[in-house]
Amino acid sequence: MILKTHQNIFALTVLLSIGAWPVFGQAPDRETLTSNPVLFVETARKALKWDEPAEPAKIAGPIYSVGTKGLSVFLIKTTEGLIIINTAMPGSGPMTEAAIRKLGFDPKDIKLLLTGHAHNDHAGAIAHLKKISGARVAIINEEKDLFESGGKLDFHYGKYKELEFEPTKVDWVFQDGDILKLGDIAIAALLTNGHTRGSLSADLANSRDDKT
Repeated sequence: MILKTHQNIFALTVLLSIGAWPVFGQAPDRETLTSNPVLFVETARKALKWDEPAEPAKIAGPIYSVGTKGLSVFLIKTTEGLIIINTAMPGSGPMTEAAIRKLGFDPKDIKLLLTGHAHNDHAGAIAHLKKISGARVAIINEEKDLFESGGKLDFHYGKYKELEFEPTKVDWVFQDGDILKLGDIAIAALLTNGHTRGSLSADLANSRDDKT
C-alpha cells in the first residue's frame, strides 16, 4: 500500500463553482485563488473542513486514520510504537491526540514522525506531537531545509507568514529508496513528483499483514 496525500483541488473548484462557499458573498474565482495563496488556504480550510475533527478509524492492517474531515493523518501501529504520517494544520495537534486515544493508543507511544511534504497542511503539528512524545522526526534529504525553516524557504509560499508552521529539528535524514524500519514495520521512502523538492510517498508493501 502506498500512502500519498495531496488536497483535491478539483473538489475545491467544484465547491466554489456551485456556490457552496457563501462566506465571501461571491465565491472567489480560480484566478483569484491561484494568485492569492493565503486566500486559497483559508478558503480550503473552511470549504474542505480541514480543521474539523473526523471519527478515527482503522483503514487496513496496521494503518489507521486520525486526521480531520479534510486532511489525512495516518497512524501506523508497530511492535515498538506508533508512526504518524502527516499532521494537518498548525493547531490540529490536540485533535490528533484525541483521535489516537479514541482508538485505544497512547500519543506518548509515537516514535516516528513523517510528512508527505513540508507545507503547513501536512506538517503543521509535527512540533506539537514531537513535544508530547519525544518521537524522532524523519525527513527525506530534499525536504530537510524547507521543513526546518517552518516553510519560510518555500519558493512560492515562503513570503507568506500565514502559511508558516512551527519549525522542528530533523532527527533522521533519509534518501530516496531507503527503508525506514520500526519494530515489525518497514516503509520504503519514495521521492515523488509534487509541489516541493522533497514530496514523499510511503510504500508499506513490505510490511506484515496485521490481522488484529
